[in-house]
Amino acid sequence: MYFQFHNQMKKMLGQLEKWIEQAEAHAKAKSFDPAVFVDLRLAPDQFSFVRQVQNSCDTAKFAAARLTGKEAPGFPDTERSLEELKARVRATIAFLDTVTAADYEGSAVRLITTPRWEGKVMTIFSSGLRETISLHSGLLTISHGN
Repeated sequence: MYFQFHNQMKKMLGQLEKWIEQAEAHAKAKSFDPAVFVDLRLAPDQFSFVRQVQNSCDTAKFAAARLTGKEAPGFPDTERSLEELKARVRATIAFLDTVTAADYEGSAVRLITTPRWEGKVMTIFSSGLRETISLHSGLLTISHGN
């Protein structure tokens, strides 16, 4: 799972950081506040950009943590600038850098419990996760199989 999940997540987060840098450069070239991007949505029914970046980072760190049995770092959802979003992406990549291929040994059959809403939990075998990482609306998503 290290090569299917881990390396792809790091690559996609690195690309996300480059997109944020391009947004900053665009704002500077057009002389407007880059913080405008933080609350923008591609469509009315989508999360704002800040929440999509937060979710992308959380998906990557929690997937790695749950597949390896490590504790994921906590990041408060307080980002209000593109610079803060880049820092979150970098912090997520830094956490992923602490996880090795050896940490993923046995992850294909690991029992994973994830917290849900209202105090409930969901427990699945990691083999129930479809090892698919896709680029959706430019951000990281992990598809869950049956």
